[in-house]
Amino acid sequence: MKQQIKNELMYLLYSKIYIILLLLLCGIFFAILFMNYNSVFDSYDSYVRTKQYYQENNLDIEEDLSGTYTYEKVGDTVNVSNPILYYKECVGRFLYAASPEYTTSQMLESSILFFPLLFGILGLVVSNNDYKYKTIKLKSVMVSKRDFGIFKQLSIIISSFSILAAALLIAKIAGYLEYSIVCTKLPVSDFYLGGMLPRSTVFTKVMFGYGIALLYAEIGYTLGIVFKNTLVGAAAIAAYTLAVPNLGKFDLKNSLYYFAHNVFDFYGVISLEASKETSLFAAISVVVILFILFITVNMAVITRRSSYDC
Repeated sequence: MKQQIKNELMYLLYSKIYIILLLLLCGIFFAILFMNYNSVFDSYDSYVRTKQYYQENNLDIEEDLSGTYTYEKVGDTVNVSNPILYYKECVGRFLYAASPEYTTSQMLESSILFFPLLFGILGLVVSNNDYKYKTIKLKSVMVSKRDFGIFKQLSIIISSFSILAAALLIAKIAGYLEYSIVCTKLPVSDFYLGGMLPRSTVFTKVMFGYGIALLYAEIGYTLGIVFKNTLVGAAAIAAYTLAVPNLGKFDLKNSLYYFAHNVFDFYGVISLEASKETSLFAAISVVVILFILFITVNMAVITRRSSYDC
């Protein structure tokens, strides 16, 4: 079993699927860092222009900065009662999101948006490589079909974690460098909102992101086993995540939205629609039942399908 898992992981490494998915994930993380970087300076420019307006019109800046503001959006029009305080808080929020303290959290906030297709493709590749290269016959002789299914599952678990951990580490380094540049260009101490209380720990956020990755890798693997076609499975995942609307209480996406809003703070450029009416019990039930269902289906197909049915 150990040798089979090692062979599977080495195949994924030599086939460059690890590198491709890692580069794609890093590309997504770098785009988020860049967008947040721009948001810091855009909000700072708005703050400076508003401050100049106050000074030119002899308005009391300190009084408004010590007050409160109301924010109302009607269509494309935004009404803010106290713009200088609003923009100062925007600068502080984006600075905090850009800080090394928050980098990992912001990367994982994108998990529901980008992980489904990315890790779904990983599952599809893992499921289809033996059909593509006609190696399933040999492997099913070397080990039982049950063991074959188990080491495939273990390779998904290890691969998903490895890709995610490597991408988060690279993003952490890039985020630190980016924030260092920000600190040389802005008076960070005037805006920085350090010490903010997060909704959850970094460990919880990492486990949530990994859970999303693993869940969709399992979905991709099951679709690959059933259809024996990577493109069909990728199209199905893309259609569900991008085109199908939130179907409500018993929809997987709705359950994940519910969890995400209880795990993440969304201080940066990532935002997520609110979940529809649901409960903790319903959300957990949907995720657990679907996870077990997909594992059951792919194991059943593997054990019952002929190894010569390629």
